[in-house]
Amino acid sequence: MSPLGRYFHPLSPAGLWLGAAFLAVLLLLPVWGGSYVMTVATTVFYLALIGQSWNLMLGFAGLLSIGHALFVGIGAYTAPTCSPPSACRRSSESCRPSPWRS
Repeated sequence: MSPLGRYFHPLSPAGLWLGAAFLAVLLLLPVWGGSYVMTVATTVFYLALIGQSWNLMLGFAGLLSIGHALFVGIGAYTAPTCSPPSACRRSSESCRPSPWRS
């Protein structure tokens, strides 16, 4: 049982209030937080998703899969390739458009 599971059952009133408060914070995060807060929140949720997928595959199923690393690598490669040149925030020589884009 999870640490919060001892105190909050998902369908109890306290669990519903906790879920509603968490959802409200998530919905107000783009308004309240700046771009840095959104970047950190996106990174945290992305890494939590990857961690849960590894837990599901290796922890419960007992299967070692390298496919997760493949999809993360493909996403990390295609995201800057498909992004417009205006997405580069620095005006330095290191930020050039991809040579594969025309």
